[in-house]
Amino acid sequence: MGKSLIDTNKELKWFRCKARDMGIDPPKGMVIKFWIGGIDEDSVRHVLRIDKGMKDIEYVKEDIIGPG
Repeated sequence: MGKSLIDTNKELKWFRCKARDMGIDPPKGMVIKFWIGGIDEDSVRHVLRIDKGMKDIEYVKEDIIGPG
């Protein structure tokens, strides 16, 4: 049986990231820092590269505090 949405939310962590967003100021893009929720560093990197089109990912670090 698959995990419920509640179980998945318990596994989510905050990650602090720095990467080039190619959707801002094309064609060069803009380097931005941001938080994103994810299960682990690999899954976050996958989302940033494949789903969001980010390039030059400088870091993805687990952040126990999260955004603001």
